[in-house]
Amino acid sequence: MHSPGDPSPFEVGRIDRPSPTHAVAYGPLPRCGLGDLLNAPANPIAHARSLPTGLSRKIALPPLLTGRHLLAHAKLTEYPPDAHWANADYDSVVLHVFFERGAAPGDPYHAAPPPAPYAELARRPPRRLRIGFSTASPIGTPVHAEAVAAVRHTAALLERLGHRVEEAAPAIDGHALARAYLFLYFGQVPATVAQACAQGARPGDFELLTRVMAVLGQTVPAGALTMQLLQWNVFARALGAFHQQHDLWLTPTLAGPPLPHGATDPPPAQQTALKFLLGTGLLGLLGRSGALKATIDQIALENLAHFPFTQLSNLTGVPAMSVPLHWTAEGLPLGVQFVAPMGDETTLLQLATELESAQPWFERLAPMAHQG
Repeated sequence: MHSPGDPSPFEVGRIDRPSPTHAVAYGPLPRCGLGDLLNAPANPIAHARSLPTGLSRKIALPPLLTGRHLLAHAKLTEYPPDAHWANADYDSVVLHVFFERGAAPGDPYHAAPPPAPYAELARRPPRRLRIGFSTASPIGTPVHAEAVAAVRHTAALLERLGHRVEEAAPAIDGHALARAYLFLYFGQVPATVAQACAQGARPGDFELLTRVMAVLGQTVPAGALTMQLLQWNVFARALGAFHQQHDLWLTPTLAGPPLPHGATDPPPAQQTALKFLLGTGLLGLLGRSGALKATIDQIALENLAHFPFTQLSNLTGVPAMSVPLHWTAEGLPLGVQFVAPMGDETTLLQLATELESAQPWFERLAPMAHQG
């Protein structure tokens, strides 16, 4: 989001550096000057509804996952007339990224600063890493052969580079993780929608599923939400135990090739039913009665089926990156994800540099990039 007077977030690749410790990037992810932003020991934060981490032809290190800064410090709570830009399709997703070095006043936790600028650290070769990999969906849903091939190709490349690779995964209940992730939305979406409406947004400005989530979230008791939040620590401890034996965890970023825009939307009949339930107020009543529990769980499972690997980093706050090391038969990039321990962005950046040197990807474009 941007404030009145800020440069347009649609400017491609613009980097503003108002001070030596602060930088703002505007532009589509494939064009942003990541190298420029890494030239200071910055702590990144970002927000967008959709991050194309599995689809971009460039490395994607979603800053939201790094746990280095409170989101509240960024100007992410303002909703100007063009605030819907984060709902754009993957070809035009735009990020407004704030970088600021060090902790902000009032931060309850201070992450240790990197020993040197990330640009310098990224040029240093990584140590010999112990990497566990998994291709099984944590929620038991199918994983496409292309996604499996992406991980196995990457594992073979890592072994050729001298790293130790073995099949392994954190001991985490994937269904419990998915439910906790859903409850995150039950808490955040109603509050965010209410905040936006207080600043002038109208209910019709939001997508159908956003409105549904806002209503259902209002039916969740505070105690139930708190119980799910407590699960986050369970997941973090299990991931921490995994990282005692492995420096990184390697998975597919997506469970299959990129989907057409809108492919995960509810079918027309379901959309009609949801609109009716919203318009009559029955949705809230059914939610409070518990009659929709099985339906909600099924919808959550279906929505996460294509992205079952990334929620763990979202909930635990550890850094993770998606690297475009595999291309589908249609010529589309399909990323693999590396998950690091808390605060270890350095290892990710060093490995990304090594992987790109071994298998360059920057000049490789999907066929759609050459159209029109």
